[in-house]
Amino acid sequence: MNSKFILTLLIIAGILAAGWLFIFIVIFTYDVNPYATVYPEYTDYFYVEDYSKVLNEETENFILDEGYYLEDNTGVPLVVVAVPNTHEDRFDTYCEKLAEKWQIAHKDNGIMVVFCTGFPNRKQKVVIGEEAEDIITEERAKEIIDSKAKRPSRIGKWNEAAGNTFSALASEIYTYYGYECPEELAGKGDWGDGRTETENTVGDAQFPEKAKRDVNIAQSFLNAVREANSHWGVGLIIVVVCGGLGVIGGKARAGLYK
Repeated sequence: MNSKFILTLLIIAGILAAGWLFIFIVIFTYDVNPYATVYPEYTDYFYVEDYSKVLNEETENFILDEGYYLEDNTGVPLVVVAVPNTHEDRFDTYCEKLAEKWQIAHKDNGIMVVFCTGFPNRKQKVVIGEEAEDIITEERAKEIIDSKAKRPSRIGKWNEAAGNTFSALASEIYTYYGYECPEELAGKGDWGDGRTETENTVGDAQFPEKAKRDVNIAQSFLNAVREANSHWGVGLIIVVVCGGLGVIGGKARAGLYK
């Protein structure tokens, strides 16, 4: 094969490899989110925290009263939270971290129901503390979410979703401890969605803004290089390939033009 042709191929391959490495590092360097997620603090009402202002006072008072009686009788706190978004977190990550912050997760015996109400990312999740996993399994919690929360959440009936999900979970807890379920937990078809005021109600709480954080570009660049090397050694391999191509290309050129 023509030496000049081989040299041209080596130069092109070296340029492409070096260019890919440069783009890879630049993307990682500048893909630095300048904002950090801020998790809300719970209020004195605790059992129902409506940061989205989508729940009416009847639903909030129902959850407050029944939540208090439930924990008083069984020792299990059951909390309902509505948030408009999850800041910079994925939904599942946000739920887990919020539950941990409120000491619902890990070694605690609490259960938290989280509704993300922002369209189009309307989602629901039950977070179960480690000590409550025998009371309600992940599978059973998912069944309750699927049957009680998904459809009403999809059409913005947050009171129906929150009220009936809370009632179903509370009933499971009472049954586990051998208590008779209060009649109030039987659930109801009409929770007043679309007909009752949801602003300035007892469970409303202020949702925090995202926090601005300092971005150190130099440190981000070093992190990007480490990240590149951690991805199956891609960065290191490309550097070696580029160096090898450069050496081969240099020798080929010397042999061609001397």
